[in-house]
Amino acid sequence: MARFIPSINLAEISNSSERKVADALSAHLSDHVNIMHSFNWVQKQQARPLSEGECDFIIIDPKNGLLFIEVKGGILGFDPQTEEWWRLSSRETKMPLNKDPFKQVQNNMYTIVDLIRQNLDIDTPNFTYGYAVVFPDGVFQGQIPPGITRTQILDAVDLGRLDKRLGSVFKLFQRKSAKQLTREEIRKIESALFPKFDIVPVLWRVVEEQEQRLHRLTEEQKSVLSMLENHTSASIQGGAGTGKTLLALAKAQQAAQAGMRTLLLCYNRPLRDWLHKTAESDFDNELTIKTYHELVHDYCKAADLEFNPDRSENQYFFWNDEAPDLLMHACDLLPDEAKFDAIVVDEGQDFQELWWHSLDSVFRNPDSKGCFYVFFDPQQNLYLKGELRLPPELGEPYLLKKNCRNSPEIAEYCEKLINDHLASFTHSVEVSQVDSRKAGFQKIAKLVNEMSAAKSGGLKPSQIVVLVPGYPNDDWPEKFNKMATTRNLERWRRDEGVLIESYARFKGLEADAVIILTSPLEDSDGRDRRLNYVACSRAKHVLKIIEVVNGK
Repeated sequence: MARFIPSINLAEISNSSERKVADALSAHLSDHVNIMHSFNWVQKQQARPLSEGECDFIIIDPKNGLLFIEVKGGILGFDPQTEEWWRLSSRETKMPLNKDPFKQVQNNMYTIVDLIRQNLDIDTPNFTYGYAVVFPDGVFQGQIPPGITRTQILDAVDLGRLDKRLGSVFKLFQRKSAKQLTREEIRKIESALFPKFDIVPVLWRVVEEQEQRLHRLTEEQKSVLSMLENHTSASIQGGAGTGKTLLALAKAQQAAQAGMRTLLLCYNRPLRDWLHKTAESDFDNELTIKTYHELVHDYCKAADLEFNPDRSENQYFFWNDEAPDLLMHACDLLPDEAKFDAIVVDEGQDFQELWWHSLDSVFRNPDSKGCFYVFFDPQQNLYLKGELRLPPELGEPYLLKKNCRNSPEIAEYCEKLINDHLASFTHSVEVSQVDSRKAGFQKIAKLVNEMSAAKSGGLKPSQIVVLVPGYPNDDWPEKFNKMATTRNLERWRRDEGVLIESYARFKGLEADAVIILTSPLEDSDGRDRRLNYVACSRAKHVLKIIEVVNGK
């Protein structure tokens, strides 16, 4: 099955003709083929006006090259007398098309190939590229328009054999000097195309499967990465929702793409799992993603050192004092091949001071680090005892202020929790009270069913999260009425249940709708406020807060 980049839900393609073609491409092309849908481009040449266009599909096949596809739905025809294309309207009248579909896709091809040529820094592309038009709603009959071949015309019958038909189109354009695309060339081609959308190229994965849309960063966020491009070390501070995790992933992938063996570290295991799911697989050999705890465990195992973390009340002492020493000892025993050129840390506010010292030993060359970046939010510190102390070499932090996750109402509520100010992008926050945890879960069940009911909410289970303070308890329900619950992120993403999780374990993740069980805000201390801030800021569009008045 071919891979679409960025990942999209084919059922959500609004144009029915393009949806038919997308389904056929996905079903009939092999998994080494990448496909871009609805690629928009703009071009400015000297004194000429800005030109723009859209290519319905771009097929990137390592073996055969690039193919540009235009889709024309409905009943169409070509008048050889006037050399004009027409479409049959609902009133059975012939309406002329504004553009010749073959000239349209040919123009798209030359413009986009020129963009790729510039990015590859070559005069003449050494790969095959061609174009075709697909008419998914009818069968071709009659005279072939001038300037094209029958091979370039694909109709409804061809949708069931697209692999063979597209293979014929590739052969039509194939030159003797053409070579297969290398992995590096494909990477450069894709990175050349994505900036036309003004998006950080490596961010191709979706946050959650149900959204199926490309992540876009604010101008401020993109400018931070651009501004720091030549800085080997930096710290970036931002509140919840300012895109720190996406930027951390982008920076790590940039370092990996530059040929550095890169380590992306975080504190929270569920966030680690999300980063694994989101990271581009092309970087598997260059990019490693772990929590600090996993890093210590894996290095001790590789160095054949005893690793027995204390799981009693003294576990804080173990992780704060003993674990960093173990990591440094392990690094002394391991070869440079096991170490890294670049380290990017997300959730830096949860890292102990001694952890930073131990990370020096993880670099292949601590005196000449290829990349050392830390992303953090002091307000989300849930584990660090005492003052946050980042390595001095990182310098003064660069600040992110724009909230690009939460709705304005949710962002405002979170601001009040920490008495801070964050600018927010341009649905709602609702606070209610109950007299017991049992009543709270009953209220949650009602809200979950309202949100998921087709007439009143229509949300999928994978869009709803219930956050509860503390650790799992016997009173955490297995169902909210008929809606199943789960603590497994993968089952949640597959719509097999509404996720119920603790505040801390969901830190760094997000959902469209979040329901929180908590105690009254006025009764909370500093740590409780931070916990509530972390929990509330996970909500993107809907936030429901249920306060248990007596805590029972």
